[in-house]
Amino acid sequence: MRTSLLVLVAALVSGCDFNVKDVLPASDSSDTASTEAPDCYIGKVRLSGLLVQERTYLSVDKKSRNKMLKASIKAKDYAQSALLRSQPDATIAELRLAIADYKKQPVRPRLQCPGDRYIVLRQRQADLQLLQKQRVGKVIQENSELRTQIEALTQIEQELSREREIAK
Repeated sequence: MRTSLLVLVAALVSGCDFNVKDVLPASDSSDTASTEAPDCYIGKVRLSGLLVQERTYLSVDKKSRNKMLKASIKAKDYAQSALLRSQPDATIAELRLAIADYKKQPVRPRLQCPGDRYIVLRQRQADLQLLQKQRVGKVIQENSELRTQIEALTQIEQELSREREIAK
């Protein structure tokens, strides 16, 4: 499709007079791919199951969460373990593990594969969540360093004030 547009734009811009159908291949593979049913890695039933697991994971206690996560890791269910590890309360370490699991899960993020697209969306969300948590950690560290510097400057200022009063 892009090739078609590029050839057409180039022809119009350059002022060439030729038949675009002569330049383009007989059938565009992206058009035929969109009409055929793709082989999705995460089908509708599987997506439904993943969403149920996610909802359950969010509503149970820590012990049950750990049990669910261990079961998905043992089963090498990368999609489920990634989803469970990348919940809103995840730590930086958990998010890194989730991102690694997302990368292990093959996907075909086509329009006809909503489960695969959901996994891609959640991977991007986990990437952003990790970035945000790292930034917050950096800001906290910088604030701590600045507090230390302010305390040191305050102490120096107090010592200078005492020395001035003694010198008077």
